[in-house]
Amino acid sequence: MEVIYYHPPMKISNENDEIESLARSYRRQGYTVIKNVPLPYGFVDLAVITPKKDLILLEVKMQSGVNDVAHALGQLLLYREQIDKTKFGKILYVIHCFEQIPYETFLSLQKICAKHDVELNVPQPYKGDQDE
Repeated sequence: MEVIYYHPPMKISNENDEIESLARSYRRQGYTVIKNVPLPYGFVDLAVITPKKDLILLEVKMQSGVNDVAHALGQLLLYREQIDKTKFGKILYVIHCFEQIPYETFLSLQKICAKHDVELNVPQPYKGDQDE
């Protein structure tokens, strides 16, 4: 199952634009895309179903800070308990952020997400004293 690491060259100003950009990218790959999937406790920003009936759930965040990633991780863990897993093959949970973060922060957050089988997708993390 392939996650699209799409980060447009232009500056996207809000989560809805980013969700739409991701949706277009997955549709071009031939995947079924559903935006704002309602669940009993919240909604998934983007659900992608592959031809093999695998499911990718994406929680999209404008910021890539620790609080935003922690919030998205909590959302995905809550959604995990609400998904009917018998309808799908593999299920992949992804936090998709579209702001750069320091490399060290990315590595720490990535380890935490990996412990919960959640993938963290951010633009190229930067090293050194670059501005965000």
